[in-house]
Amino acid sequence: MLRIDSLNENDLTTLRVEGKLVGPWVKELEQCWQKVIAERPSQLVRINLSAVGFIDSQGKQLLCRMRKQGAVLVPTGCFMKSIVDEIEREASKE
Repeated sequence: MLRIDSLNENDLTTLRVEGKLVGPWVKELEQCWQKVIAERPSQLVRINLSAVGFIDSQGKQLLCRMRKQGAVLVPTGCFMKSIVDEIEREASKE
């Protein structure tokens, strides 16, 4: 199960993700993200991952695409920090 809350501030939209970013929930997050960037193309997007307990390979690929397109990933905990560090390294190669 996945829950996504959206908070719009002046020049920032935060998507707070809770649960497991796996399977069909990856597509759900992608749709929410695409909606934000379509409606507010100049808006900074922050992805709060503090309540995510697990990410599968598709979820990681999505987060990598989001990061490469300018999203800021905010992890909490060793597991999420490790995944985000890996994504940051991949994004910096290009």
